[in-house]
Amino acid sequence: DLPFYYNAEYVLVGKTLKNAFLQTALTLDAKTLATKALVRDSNLISAKAQAIPIILQLHALYNEENNYTQYLLSVMLPCMWL
Repeated sequence: DLPFYYNAEYVLVGKTLKNAFLQTALTLDAKTLATKALVRDSNLISAKAQAIPIILQLHALYNEENNYTQYLLSVMLPCMWL
């Protein structure tokens, strides 16, 4: 087990950090499992399939680029027109 503490006061930043750390941890775990399976089976494709049966795609919903322009403009433009 590897503990990971992060500040989730800013929800989007906290979630992005959590997802990045989770993806890194899963990648390292998959490399270890693939190496063990490769030693056992000597078949790279089979070893990868055993280590990573499901490909994860982690990203922030509705704001993949962490760009706040769309949110800020929707609030600021009506104020500028007044």
